[in-house]
Amino acid sequence: MKELTLAECSKKKLDETYIVVYAIKNEINIKKGDYIEKSDIYTLIGIDIKGYRQFLNIY
Repeated sequence: MKELTLAECSKKKLDETYIVVYAIKNEINIKKGDYIEKSDIYTLIGIDIKGYRQFLNIY
């Protein structure tokens, strides 16, 4: 699978229909100053009519 940058993802045109859309939740630790904060990142993956998986977005 090819690596995508956030800028490339925002320019990418999405299909009109996806059979399945699923979200993957990842917990990450972010250092902010003197403390570490836990944060969640959600990755959305869609499966189109042809059966291909497509990276949709990160929240």
